[in-house]
Amino acid sequence: MTALISDFNRATKAWLHVTEKYPLKAATLIYQGALVAIESATGYLVNAANTIGLEVIGISEGNYDNSAGANGDLWADVTVQDLAKLETTGATQAWVGKMLYIVDDNTVSLADPGNGIKAGICHVVESSTIVWVWVGVGKLLPSEKRSLSVYIPDISTASTFYILSPFAGEIVSIKSVLEGTIATADAVLTPTINATAITDGAITVANGSVAGDIDSATPSALNVLAAGDYISIATDGGSTNAVGVHVMFTIREA
Repeated sequence: MTALISDFNRATKAWLHVTEKYPLKAATLIYQGALVAIESATGYLVNAANTIGLEVIGISEGNYDNSAGANGDLWADVTVQDLAKLETTGATQAWVGKMLYIVDDNTVSLADPGNGIKAGICHVVESSTIVWVWVGVGKLLPSEKRSLSVYIPDISTASTFYILSPFAGEIVSIKSVLEGTIATADAVLTPTINATAITDGAITVANGSVAGDIDSATPSALNVLAAGDYISIATDGGSTNAVGVHVMFTIREA
């Protein structure tokens, strides 16, 4: 099964059959009948794909060509949370009721191809290559939050520590807790993903903070992880006193 290369009259069965309008991302062509998604980094509509940071919302109602346009120059009608007939491979009756994942804008799979992009819940298996899916229902399900932690033995000595993420997701919160009192100046903790700084992810631990003090940051961008990416956390060593600090990354799993 392959991605669409032309408009396709996608078979659907009304459930809610709600149509909403969404602005297209720049340089994007969406065919009629394509599975579509919101790109979390920009908020614009794109073709569904096995790409980290996408949230599938429905089926394109028409052909929308924003190939030469900027973000939001063109808006698309999208049928959201509807039952749609989609292509796959190897489907069996045991798929019914299970979450299916995006392969491309025309194809779904029971096995996650690697980035955890949810298409929706399998409702009917018509054949080994055709399934009916409640598209976009995955976005209604609560996303599981997991955490990764790093221990820095001395916040007052400039150093960097690393941890691998075994799962894909979005870092939604970063928190630190001190083991003792720091002095002289603030200490700044700066996180990255694969050496790229996380926007609004830095934590400032104020001069005079004591054991048990908790500080936090809420990332706003460049905070999406793929499975196998590494997170680093660096202290600038601006403070004095050899004090340990625990740092926890809360991740909404893809």
